[in-house]
Amino acid sequence: MTSVLQNVAIDCADAYELARFWSAVTGCPVHPDARPGDHETQVMLSDGPVLYFNQVPEPKTVKNRLHLCLRPTTSREKEVERLLGLGASFVADRRQPGGAGWAVLADPEGNEFCVLRSASERAAMNGAGSVTAMGSAEEGEGEGESVVGGRSVGRPDHGGLADVGSLPTAEFAFPGPLRDRLVAAILDRAKTSTTGLVVDYEHEGEALPAVGDRSVVVNSDERPVAVIEVTGVRVIPLADVDLAHVVDEGEGHTSVAEWREDHERFWHSEEMRAALRDPGFTVDDTTPAVLERFRLVADLRPDHLRPDRP
Repeated sequence: MTSVLQNVAIDCADAYELARFWSAVTGCPVHPDARPGDHETQVMLSDGPVLYFNQVPEPKTVKNRLHLCLRPTTSREKEVERLLGLGASFVADRRQPGGAGWAVLADPEGNEFCVLRSASERAAMNGAGSVTAMGSAEEGEGEGESVVGGRSVGRPDHGGLADVGSLPTAEFAFPGPLRDRLVAAILDRAKTSTTGLVVDYEHEGEALPAVGDRSVVVNSDERPVAVIEVTGVRVIPLADVDLAHVVDEGEGHTSVAEWREDHERFWHSEEMRAALRDPGFTVDDTTPAVLERFRLVADLRPDHLRPDRP
């Protein structure tokens, strides 16, 4: 005996308004009896389960553990532009230079969802593989990774390690306990984002990171321990940092305020001010921040330099 998936239920603060958004996304109608102010509303999909919106008093606080993945009938890029125009917000860029990957957006109430390639875009690329049961991973994308709750998971790729010596170094914080914690979180794949300051890049004369850039993570002993690859970059004022990015930093912060306090302690430290050669350096809401997302490509620790077994 089996069950049929009838509804996909979405908790929200305004059931009718969120249903209108998803009606515009899918091109399917809101239930004809729905009215503004209704606590329960449905979008009647032409094929598959009903999208059921349920008004609740609790606000959304963390990333969804379950999300929707959209396959557009037009191109992925045009669909992302259309959805942003409908009121969605851009969360993370998982698109790859060769055309694979996906974009992570959020609806007006912050519920994350993915925009995949269209069927024609996927067919135009070689090396297509199989789709996961939830359709959350694109064929041949992310080197075997899939999206679960907005994070990419999967085995790191140990290929291409012969080129490690030519890659730039990625230093997280200063040598010591903080760097050790951050590096450990990267190796555990708990940390998939980080935040820098534009002023730091300018002081060092370095270009901002770009999608596809790879670098070697070093520990407090300056020994290489991992290779990471940039999957998304945003430059925004500190005031606009969102909770999804904060959580993906993997440092245990549960609110933007807590994250901000902890990071200001670092940015206002004597070490940071000395590195910038500015003894009075401070940040505020307008300070440009570089929000970087990355994935673990290879674990360079000696006992991990071997192919993963299935």
